[in-house]
Amino acid sequence: MNRIKCLFRQRLNLAITVAGLMGLTVLAPSSGLIAQQASLIRGQVLDSISGEPVYGVTVIVQGQNRFAQTDFDGKYQIELPAGNYTLVYQMVGFENRSRVVNVEPGQAVSVNITMGTPAATEAEVVVTGRSLNNTEASLLALQKKAPNVTDGISAEAIKKSPDSSAGDVLKRVTGITLIGGKYVFVRGLGERYSTTMLNGANIASPIPDKRVIPMDLFPSSLIKNIRVMKTFLPEYTAEFSGGLVQIETKDYPDEFTLVMGVGLGYNSITTGRHFKQVKGGGNDYLGLGPNDFFGFGSEKWAPPELVRELPEIVPLVEGDTLGGIPASLVELTHAGFNQDWSPRRIKAPIDKSLSFTIGDSITFDNGMKFGYIYGTSYSRKYRKRKSEDYRYDISVPFGDESLFSDIAVPAFRQVQFATEHIEEVLWGNNLNLAFTPINGHQFTSRTFYSTQGEKEYRLGLGYNDQPQQREFINENSGYIANEILHHTFGGKHAVNFLSNGKPHEVEWTYGYSLAGRDQPDFKTRGWEKNPGTADPAQRIGTDGRRFYSRTEDVAESFKVSYELPYEQWDGLQSKLKFGFEAIDRTKDFESRTYLYQRLAVAPGVAETFPTPGEVTFNPARIFAQEYRFGQQVGQNDTYEANQKLHAYFVQTDLPVTSKIRITGGVRYEDNYQKTITYASDRPYEKVRYGCRLDGDLEYIRPQLIRANVCDRFNNGVGENSGEDFFPSLNIVYEVIKDMNLRFGYSETVTRPDLRELSEFFFTPYYGADRVQGNAFLNRTYIHNYDFRWEWYLSATDYVGAGLFLKNLSSPIELVGLPASGDGSRTFVFSNGERGEIQGIEFDFRKDFLTRFRVEANIFLIRSKVTVRPWIEQYFSAAGLIDLNSKEALLSPTDLERELQGQSDLVYNTKLSYFLDEAKTMSAGLFYNYYGDRISAAGSQGEPNVVEKGKGFIDLVFEYQPNENLSMKASLKNLTNENYESVQEFPLLGSELPYNSYSIGTDFSISASYKF
Repeated sequence: MNRIKCLFRQRLNLAITVAGLMGLTVLAPSSGLIAQQASLIRGQVLDSISGEPVYGVTVIVQGQNRFAQTDFDGKYQIELPAGNYTLVYQMVGFENRSRVVNVEPGQAVSVNITMGTPAATEAEVVVTGRSLNNTEASLLALQKKAPNVTDGISAEAIKKSPDSSAGDVLKRVTGITLIGGKYVFVRGLGERYSTTMLNGANIASPIPDKRVIPMDLFPSSLIKNIRVMKTFLPEYTAEFSGGLVQIETKDYPDEFTLVMGVGLGYNSITTGRHFKQVKGGGNDYLGLGPNDFFGFGSEKWAPPELVRELPEIVPLVEGDTLGGIPASLVELTHAGFNQDWSPRRIKAPIDKSLSFTIGDSITFDNGMKFGYIYGTSYSRKYRKRKSEDYRYDISVPFGDESLFSDIAVPAFRQVQFATEHIEEVLWGNNLNLAFTPINGHQFTSRTFYSTQGEKEYRLGLGYNDQPQQREFINENSGYIANEILHHTFGGKHAVNFLSNGKPHEVEWTYGYSLAGRDQPDFKTRGWEKNPGTADPAQRIGTDGRRFYSRTEDVAESFKVSYELPYEQWDGLQSKLKFGFEAIDRTKDFESRTYLYQRLAVAPGVAETFPTPGEVTFNPARIFAQEYRFGQQVGQNDTYEANQKLHAYFVQTDLPVTSKIRITGGVRYEDNYQKTITYASDRPYEKVRYGCRLDGDLEYIRPQLIRANVCDRFNNGVGENSGEDFFPSLNIVYEVIKDMNLRFGYSETVTRPDLRELSEFFFTPYYGADRVQGNAFLNRTYIHNYDFRWEWYLSATDYVGAGLFLKNLSSPIELVGLPASGDGSRTFVFSNGERGEIQGIEFDFRKDFLTRFRVEANIFLIRSKVTVRPWIEQYFSAAGLIDLNSKEALLSPTDLERELQGQSDLVYNTKLSYFLDEAKTMSAGLFYNYYGDRISAAGSQGEPNVVEKGKGFIDLVFEYQPNENLSMKASLKNLTNENYESVQEFPLLGSELPYNSYSIGTDFSISASYKF
């Protein structure tokens, strides 16, 4: 962790230095601002085929000694007196265009055009925004011109929705479903099959057990657009199959902008009701943890200084110097721990949100340009969630459960009813800078910083029927702080080798992403009693457990590309692009667990429910030797992981004719991953060597395990490596004007996450499920086929239909083992043998009359994954496979089933209606539905856990009386739908409940004003 923090400080100093140099340059005394002129012509030039901005177009004012050149955004501006002018647009390889413009005194006129070759030039399209992607019309135009299959949602559409985070926004996109409100499933493929990029660079994840990014970390008010690339291009990472989610934060405006917003919210089952709030302190109201990146976190959440200063090899336990520390020092140290165990009882306040944005662009008299935008968004909300959990034992009348699961009979094992009290803070910040010292050279700096703090108190009451009848009580409280700092610094440079040729473009990007997750002092309490007796519930062995953990994920990347324009045989403009990309990622997770051990002299009153922890574990009792406090030792509670990837790519964008366009190429990736799991009090175990044996040597593993050379978990070492070539071919055929046919073929990969190669697991409370890694995971290789028909009826109206097929080898699945003694289940990652996905997508957007608009998208999917061959399953169940072999670790219930997390049907509908002729008031009705999906696959006869399909209705009213003021009211989950999961037992012909919870209905109002 110290190494990562030192690296972070170095990168932070570098970023500050670069930002300072940019600021000094643009504010140099030699540069003066252009004075305000009476009139201005400005606009943007786009390529009529690709839809991309065109750099280097000369814009001449005919008959005047005035001209300008477009920058990398295709932008230009010319100052002129009022009058009528003819603008001529010239560029080598493009047909000249001209426009007649009338300039009024004191006005700025926008003139936007498209340019192409004589064979490809088409009618002008209206474009808005810096890079054609911040409105619904412009994003649809970009989709039309894209070389591959893409979908997306713009800032304009986000503003009209009830959504507050990127996660909420994404579920409106065709083919997208969201798990837990934060994890993206694209085309039915789990979150592992999607990759997220922020401002063109890889982003680190604060989640210790996932590579994917929780989408609720991105406030929607800071987002310019979200695009989902569904077919692969070689210039992007090959590590996706479902989709590459590209989030772009808001860019600087063309003129000074200042916007402020405020919002209030209400939840039907929380606001104004009794609420148990975890006692916090310091800056947790900003979502900061004790180990935040900038050192502003609260010390209240941190363990005492002595614990933080102890070497890893010396645990906080009573013992000698290397095996522990003196008992008196342990007792004194315990007194320095946070002693707040009980929650504060309050009435849940209303939700609150604030936002602020300021930006401008400045042109200097020497031609330099500087643009900036800063935006911040803050929200705080309170939620109660009531849940029910059920667990079962299974048995079959004869044979092995894994072979005869269809006749499995359930027996009740455990039920638990819980209420969670959650207080959540989300604070996002976005600072984007752009600097153009001379035309043809542009530098950009994009910084995004977000924190999310969540304080949670949970009280669970339950009953165990097996193996002994017990009533039990769980109480948990804690705080989780997620933090992301993402910075990209890059440049674009025009290189003109030929004096009369189109310039070549060199683009480079350095990305640094740091994600952290603090879980300080997660307290667990537990009691149990014999049912039907008046005896008070007594403490269980894990009562008083205190868990501390810290995750830090650092991703550094560098990418450089060279784009060479050329003309094909008919003179059509083509492009050849090649480049290099390197990614270096490290992920460290460390945790400590502290326990209270009851001694013989401890009084009984402190052992019973509901004696608060402030009494039971009071430091005075520790000094009196009633309890012993110390660190749990010898547990694999820490892992260190790293990934290194080098990639080279080449691709061409080639219009074969004026109607057929081919984009194809290949990407080469050399990847290596390694994860080492060890006990925090045994740091010397970092030097571990795995026993990974591939190919024909795999058969000797059981012998090595019996000889204690290897263990079943590969000595805590997980490794994955490979060198691969990934081809890509995308073809676009323009059937008629505004109608396209697309075909795409590509090969991609999904690799195990670093955490998934670690055997570490953690149980948050009694009876809770746990997830464990697998050191033997292999990558999943995917063949992707896509076909889509598109018809662009107008700038905002669209009809599309698509087919896709994906073949997966060795898909990674989460397999659940049967319940253990405390009712918990262990879920393990495992490779299946093969999988297949077939799907159909439909998308429709159309205005009717002048006030009514309909938007709908739907996708239907059929998937099948073959987990293991039948003969291997039979040998495993019959005991004919050595129990120490890899094949015997798991015995899946279903040899073939649907892909985990895939819904067979997902659709979204949006109905919009303007309530007045001036279109200042509108109402929007949103409906989002997903079908049944497997949330956890069963093993050893245990049935799959299936989340039942649900539909959610949202309602939005918007009022915008002028360009400055905007007000919105929204209702989410209007019908108060609950989430439900079940287990299916074919013999009974019924479903038994597994888990359910309610979230209530949300009502919010917000307003923003543009100054």
